[in-house]
Parts: sequence; structure tokens; C-alpha cells
Amino acid sequence: MYVCFMIEIAALRALVAVEQQGSVVAASEAMGFSPSAVSQQIKKLEKQSGVTVLERHGRGVLLTDRGMALAEYGRRILGELEELQATLLADPTKPSGVLRLVTFSTACRVLWADAGETRHGPSRCRRIFGRGGLRAWRIRA
Repeated sequence: MYVCFMIEIAALRALVAVEQQGSVVAASEAMGFSPSAVSQQIKKLEKQSGVTVLERHGRGVLLTDRGMALAEYGRRILGELEELQATLLADPTKPSGVLRLVTFSTACRVLWADAGETRHGPSRCRRIFGRGGLRAWRIRA
């Protein structure tokens, strides 16, 4: 039996942000939305996919096994969409693409943060906070 469902990109982004940031509140801050808006996107994703992706525990959340699988696929899908966008918007006379840098937060502050944000501006430079003090910057050229 083939079942077709559509998952909205905004809802997928919300799940990936919750997985990366560790909470709905932290994800909402990173995305620039209210916690309520992120929660609504997660509920929409659960309805669209037909699976529970988060287990609510008191004031926090944990990803279910299916939620972790969806977040993993979501990261790949969102990465592919970024590359597609970069390809479609690329100026053939200039180098283009997405540069991903992963390092410890202290090294980012010293070696990269000023140069990355100064050259590319906040709209082209996105920080992703990971576990264990790792941070990543995605810079669209």
C-alpha cells in the first residue's frame, strides 16, 4: 500500500532546530520565532507525518525514535535544499556554494566569528549550536 503525505519545509526546519538546540525554547530563539510558533510547526509535522516526533516531559521534550529518524533525514533534505538554492541563485562569474565549518566555540570566537559575520552579514551566516560545545556556521557564498 502506498501512502502519500506532504511535509512542509517550515515544520521540518522546526524539528531539526529542536533536535539541534535541545529544546523548543532554544530552537525558537535560534529561529527567531516564538516557542508557540515552533510548537505549532511540530504539531503540524506530527499531523502531516502521522507519527509522534516529540515526547513531552514536564517543561522539556525528547525526540522519539521516529522523531530522531525524521530529524536525520530532515538535516539532509534541508542541506540539499540549501545547495539547490545556492546553485539556482549562483552568479556564474563568482565562486558559490555553502561552506560549513564545525569547531569548538572558543575557536569559532577567535578564528572565525568576526570574519564570517563581517564579510557575509548575518543573513548569509547562520550559527548552529551542537552538543559538547561544538558550533557550526553555514555561510552561503
